[in-house]
Amino acid sequence: MSGRAEGRCVLVCVTGCIAAYKACELVRMLQKEGARVKVLMSEHATQFIGPTTFRALTHEKVAIGLFDDPSDPIHHVSLAKEADCIVVAPATANIIAKMAHGLADDLMSTTLLAATGPIVVA
Repeated sequence: MSGRAEGRCVLVCVTGCIAAYKACELVRMLQKEGARVKVLMSEHATQFIGPTTFRALTHEKVAIGLFDDPSDPIHHVSLAKEADCIVVAPATANIIAKMAHGLADDLMSTTLLAATGPIVVA
């Protein structure tokens, strides 16, 4: 472990396509680099891989819905602020279009809009 990401929080945003299973590998690689990884899934991503898988890998709650954390009324802002970096992988054409046009109608798109740090799209 080289620890290049030691002490950093990386938010991995998983969208709904067949490549969603590859995000598990990404989470493990980021952890090997010392990052604390949190996962945000689109509703459609849960049709390809279950949130339980990511919860088991990260030991963190998996964010899915805009209102799934009643203790945090502005969940999307909290997620964006906590992350040192956001990785959208896999990125569907839908989320890329939302990012390009500033559309925010779900937890992922609102979080990306609230982000001030780097966003990596893959």
